[in-house]
Amino acid sequence: MTYDEIMQKWSEQTEVSFTDFMHIAKAIAQVYPMIVVANLSKNTYSMIRDEGFLCNEINNSGCYDDLIDNNAENIHSNYQDLFMNVFPENN
Repeated sequence: MTYDEIMQKWSEQTEVSFTDFMHIAKAIAQVYPMIVVANLSKNTYSMIRDEGFLCNEINNSGCYDDLIDNNAENIHSNYQDLFMNVFPENN
């Protein structure tokens, strides 16, 4: 899924115009290297990230549980505790 396709999907889900959503996302992306929008009721996510942010490739969209379960080890060791507190494992 391309950046524009992800942004279009987010725009449709939030009922915000595509242009407005692009401005919001660009502003957020200047501060945060990875943005994840999750729909927990559908167990899905969409993500935008700097290509150099993580060393392993992560799908730009998919199953939210898989994102958390399969990618905790990709988080830098300085941030793993914070990651696991924010995104506890599903048991």
